Amino acid sequence: PNPDREALDYIYWLRSKTELLDINEEIMLRAGELKKSLRIALPHCYVIATAERVEARPLFKKLEREMKPVREELRKLGVLFLEDLSEVLLLR
Repeated sequence: PNPDREALDYIYWLRSKTELLDINEEIMLRAGELKKSLRIALPHCYVIATAERVEARPLFKKLEREMKPVREELRKLGVLFLEDLSEVLLLR
C-alpha cells in the first residue's frame, strides 16, 4: 500500500465528480457578512456563501462547538450535518 498514491487517486476521483468554482466578490462579501453575524470560522462562512451562490445546501461533517450557539440560524440557511443525516438513515 502506498498512502501517497491512494491520496492522489482520491483527489483525482473527487475532481472528476465535482466542479471547481472561482471565489468572486459576491461570495467574499457574503462570507464576510456571515462571519460578522454568526461568528463562526471564516472557511465555514465561505462554504455557506458558495452554496447559496450555486443554490445548493451547505454540508458539514458535524456541528462544531462554535456552531452550537447559532444552530437555528444555520438551519435557516439550509445547513446540513452528516451526523444528523446518518442518525436519520439509521432510524429507517
